[in-house]
Amino acid sequence: MLGSVVLTRVGIGFVLLAILYFVALAIQSGWITLAAQFAGELAVCAGLIVFGLLKINDRTDFGHVMIGGGSCGLYLSFAGAHVYKGLYNGETFVLLFLALSVANLGFSWWRSSKTFWVIGIVGGLVSAALPLDRGGYAASLILTGVIVVAATILAGKFNWLKAIAALWAISSCFVAYVLVDSSYKDIFTVPASLAIFVAFSFVPIAGYAWRFIANKFDPEGWFLMTASVLTALAVLVIAEGPLPLPHSVTI
Repeated sequence: MLGSVVLTRVGIGFVLLAILYFVALAIQSGWITLAAQFAGELAVCAGLIVFGLLKINDRTDFGHVMIGGGSCGLYLSFAGAHVYKGLYNGETFVLLFLALSVANLGFSWWRSSKTFWVIGIVGGLVSAALPLDRGGYAASLILTGVIVVAATILAGKFNWLKAIAALWAISSCFVAYVLVDSSYKDIFTVPASLAIFVAFSFVPIAGYAWRFIANKFDPEGWFLMTASVLTALAVLVIAEGPLPLPHSVTI
């Protein structure tokens, strides 16, 4: 037990530490360029994804874990290559994040996986937030629309009603933030902001209504009414500013 199990794992750990040490020493000494580092990161992440695909039909979730690790590693590699290494511009960074998010949503469609659905949404919203630093409000909303529509269709296909409700809450808050931030720079008119907000809120609501089956014993029926009311109140706040409480309650 000690020789075949414990010492074997300890030895593997020391070998990995030695490899990491020599890689760090090579980077510090300038033997490995930034481009080579990025290529190595992509190779490792791709290897994890390929290995996970080969093991995807195992009874355990080992294949999914490997693919998820490789996918998250790609997100970090793309971010590091742009922020710390400066290997490409911001537009390429956004497109890489968006493409990887769409790929994760596609994998979620293929394997009916909520985990990759969440990974795709998070990565997609991050890619949509990146243009805001340069005032790209329209680009941010377009990217958000791509992710919200794709994620809603995917969740509707598998009848993930709670996931659609969560998507509505997250996307509505993000779009509201973009519109409020853009209002200080007069990017959109008030009617345009209202139309944009309602359109984004309508997509998950419509997806939920598409898959929802009315049942008086189903507690999930509250979402359609609640989301519609909250959307209407948000529109009033955007149009008229914060409303007095009696006015809000009356409406």
